[in-house]
Amino acid sequence: MAGKSLILTRIGFSFCGVMFAHFAVASNTACTPKTGNDLFKCVRERHVSLKVSALDLKKAEGNLKQAGNFTNPEFGSSGIVGDNFGQTTTEIQADLQFILEMGGKRSARKGSAESAKKIAEIDLNLTNDQVTIEAGQLILRLRQLEKEIAAFKEALETFSRIERQYRGRGRLSPEQEVSLAVFEIAAKDTALKLSSLFDEQRQVRDAISATIGQEVTINWNTLSAVDFRPNLPERFQIKNEIESQQITKSNLEAQQSEMNLELEKGNSWPDLKIGPVFKINTDGSDRFYSGGVGLSLPLPLFNVNGGARAAARAEAEKTKLLAERQKQEVALYKNRLIEKYERLRVHTTKMNDIDALDKKHRRLESLFSQGVVSSALVIESHRQLLEFLQEYHTAERTQLESLWKLYSLENRLSEEIVK
Repeated sequence: MAGKSLILTRIGFSFCGVMFAHFAVASNTACTPKTGNDLFKCVRERHVSLKVSALDLKKAEGNLKQAGNFTNPEFGSSGIVGDNFGQTTTEIQADLQFILEMGGKRSARKGSAESAKKIAEIDLNLTNDQVTIEAGQLILRLRQLEKEIAAFKEALETFSRIERQYRGRGRLSPEQEVSLAVFEIAAKDTALKLSSLFDEQRQVRDAISATIGQEVTINWNTLSAVDFRPNLPERFQIKNEIESQQITKSNLEAQQSEMNLELEKGNSWPDLKIGPVFKINTDGSDRFYSGGVGLSLPLPLFNVNGGARAAARAEAEKTKLLAERQKQEVALYKNRLIEKYERLRVHTTKMNDIDALDKKHRRLESLFSQGVVSSALVIESHRQLLEFLQEYHTAERTQLESLWKLYSLENRLSEEIVK
């Protein structure tokens, strides 16, 4: 059935979204939607992907704080007891070593963590946009399903009514027997498709309830108030020339790889441990005090971290290439979305008068009752009308999705939706 696989795929991933970053942590209060906008707000505030992204951001902030910390100093102590010709001797030593990271390790580690935090912030924003788009798609599909179910019910009732009329005639001519069999098949086929629509509707409703965390009642009055289509521009106007968040993220990933390379270069240098040393020696009744400076430095004789540096350098080059490619892909993707949106905008505008088609369809039924048209033409008219309705709904969802993705690429989805 047209459009069904698309919406079921969406359900498999996620079902609703948010409009702003501060909606990332959902409220624990009960959700009682009275209008379509209330329903949209409920599902987008409680999306688990936003909670995960918000926690990832907190994790990145903690990692950044940790990356800037200095290494704690090390305290060491030792004691030795001996005998010197009957005299007890002791030696007690204590030292405190401060670790000095050489090669710019701390600076590189902090730079990598800063990039990771910025990437987490962008991921949260991108998740906001993604789930908002999917929320609009989901609720729009629910409203479309109400119309499709009503249309299929009407078709099933028509086939069943005509079938009953034939059965009530008693003895049928061969032609009438064939017509009766055709309407029986058409009624069964329509009933199966109607059952599939009910299944899809139930899955979408369950998905919304699962996302919100409670069972909610969604009626037609609630859905009919949600309209994402008013004032859709005939042509998409490019407003923001700034780079998209996807490109910014790729650049940050390349920057993070450069910092990781610097970190591996720093790891080629040993860490210096230096600090005061205190010693107390006793020999019988004599006691001696001494002090000085201790220093520890590993010698890079067998390992200079060459393998890790080579791997980090390759990763830095790879992310740089991917960042350049991302710019080209986003530009092509944006142009493709603009072309798709404007093409669908023209087509949906031309074929949005479904009520007029329904009137013609009912006129055809009247002519059949008068014996003017054949049964095959009645069945075909219903099939064409139902298929057209579903194809129109698919185009409607694709058009809205393309427009909102374009807004997301220009970092203005929230701004456009709240108008």
